[in-house]
Amino acid sequence: MLVDQSVRPDNVIEVGGTFGKVISLGARYTSVETRDGHEYLIPNEKFITQEVVNWDFSHSKIRRKIKIGVSYNTDVELAMSLIVKGTENVDRILTTPAPVARLVGFGESSVDIEARFWVEDPANGVTNITSDFLLNLWKLFQENNIEIPFPQQDIHIKEFPRIDKTTF
Repeated sequence: MLVDQSVRPDNVIEVGGTFGKVISLGARYTSVETRDGHEYLIPNEKFITQEVVNWDFSHSKIRRKIKIGVSYNTDVELAMSLIVKGTENVDRILTTPAPVARLVGFGESSVDIEARFWVEDPANGVTNITSDFLLNLWKLFQENNIEIPFPQQDIHIKEFPRIDKTTF
């Protein structure tokens, strides 16, 4: 890492379940500070033996994919257009490439749509952007009577044949 500079101070990385900003690189470990302010000393061997995601190695843009389920009674094309509209006016969501909504499946309780959009500067967090987007979407869905379903199951009770107690 020190030689090939695949990870540098100030990079935002994810390794072994830890996500944060690289503070320093040492001979034995790398110091990573999470968004919660915790500092982890990650042994450098983990950078060789585990997958490492460097969120800003080549550039500072990432694509977010957020699954959203809507009721089977929903006008899916309306829901998809509202999902795209929900990205508007959210700081750091890029307009180029344009945000999109894709129908990705038919679930047990919902029609599954995926919001896809690009974010600038993931080092400043992605949960905050996701929250702002989902709050916008919630309001748009409420205004347009689009229901977010909850899991439901039908139970069919069958009658069992009567048992003659005299045969025991």
